[in-house]
Amino acid sequence: MNYAVYALVTVLGTICFPFMLKPYLHNLQLGGYSEKSIFTSKRFLPAFTVSAAISLVFFVVYLVFIPVADKRAWGIAICVLFFVCVGAEIFSLNRFKAKKPLVYTKRVKRLLAVNTVAVCCLYVLSAALCDINEVEGYYLVALPFAVQFLAPFIFAFIALAVRPFEEANKKRYYKKVSKVFGDNKSLIKIAITGSYGKTSVKNYLAAMLSKKYSVLMTKESYNTPLGMAYMTKEYKGEQVFIVEMGARHVGDVEFLMKLIKPDHAILTGITKQHLETFKCIENIIDEKYKVFGVGGVKVAPSGCRYIKREKGVLYAGFMPDDFCSLDSVDTRADGSDFIMRLDNHTLVLKTRLLGRHNLQNLALAAVMAYKLGVDIGDIEDAIENMESVPHRLQLIKSGRINIIDDTFNGNPEGMKAALEVLKSSEGRKVVLTPGLVELGDEECRQNFLLGERIGMAADIAILIGAKRAAIIKDGLTEAGMKPECVFVFDKLGTAKDSFASILKSGDTLLMLNDLPDNY
Repeated sequence: MNYAVYALVTVLGTICFPFMLKPYLHNLQLGGYSEKSIFTSKRFLPAFTVSAAISLVFFVVYLVFIPVADKRAWGIAICVLFFVCVGAEIFSLNRFKAKKPLVYTKRVKRLLAVNTVAVCCLYVLSAALCDINEVEGYYLVALPFAVQFLAPFIFAFIALAVRPFEEANKKRYYKKVSKVFGDNKSLIKIAITGSYGKTSVKNYLAAMLSKKYSVLMTKESYNTPLGMAYMTKEYKGEQVFIVEMGARHVGDVEFLMKLIKPDHAILTGITKQHLETFKCIENIIDEKYKVFGVGGVKVAPSGCRYIKREKGVLYAGFMPDDFCSLDSVDTRADGSDFIMRLDNHTLVLKTRLLGRHNLQNLALAAVMAYKLGVDIGDIEDAIENMESVPHRLQLIKSGRINIIDDTFNGNPEGMKAALEVLKSSEGRKVVLTPGLVELGDEECRQNFLLGERIGMAADIAILIGAKRAAIIKDGLTEAGMKPECVFVFDKLGTAKDSFASILKSGDTLLMLNDLPDNY
């Protein structure tokens, strides 16, 4: 009887398959659930190579034992040994500590369930066909090898097949967002978008508005339509909702505006970010400017080359004629002193926040808070006690060295501002960065410029990832940094292991950008 072989192959194959999918599922999630991201991630090839090698080795062993008389016993032995190797591979995958771990959302769980059921049906159907046609059970042993080899392709096909259901499910979530937020006339809704500074301005504004209102803001970087759906569960009747709106494609801001229907808007700034998907700076400008399709207060920064002055917009920055003007700025390694002129009020202020660009972010928030009726004294108090946003020029005292954590900064303007902050620091200045991504044809040039800027601001550069490191090194060389001051590592973990030999007491380490594992 072949039933023992059928059962063994079906049970073990069904149990192992969803665990095999973890690296591909992670790639899919990091890539915004685009099926092509399964194969374009830098993690795809290493994971697939190991799986394919195991499958091919066992297939060769399988072929060797075909002529043997008692194939059933050998088939069971080969099958068990194969799944032991697969188990070891799965254990190895689970030991990998991703910088941005796989989140087991409802969508992820659905994908795993559908894949598991589909592969189980494949095994059961194959076993049934072998039984009906009286085929030797040994031949079913080859099926797990094929399934392991084809796992990413099977997964991609199933993800594509269930996409219509997921799109329909998204629409259901969007209706809930419209009902809770978009159609809520009693809620004051403020949209914040831009190429940089969105999360910082959101947090600063929330701190100011909370002096007068009950405030709900989107969590962390939840700036997509599905992020808004998550926030419906957080809404408990607050008076103000501050919405961070992200955009990677043409139409993203426009869709969020229709969904939320904000009353007021802040544009934080525009630069060449996500050029890979936007294609040109003109598309970025057009998309970001859609945030000004509101009937209430509109706020924008002065001094941004891609933002032009227009009627009805209040400007904040370092220009004397700004509605909120900043001058007498004294930036230090631990904060800043400055004067803020807001409408007809003059405030002499100090803050623990780092960098001139953060002062402009404060000014953008202050304009909106002021126009929404927050007392000028409360705005002053909020600024004086403002805490830095985690991972956004956050100063961390770490024993013998100072760390400036700017790992959520992934755009040229933000990195330029962070390097200005580093210049004001004491001791040796060290920069750790993987460089810039998603800039399309501009990526090489911008990474070269980044290298030049690092070379002029820092004493030591620690680069992560060989692909962009070579270009950044060219920029460092152009700026005069010596080769012995440049360290290149394949992974962040490897770099951290070498910190003891690179860093010295009194150093300031600026951590610029922290790319997920799919780059």
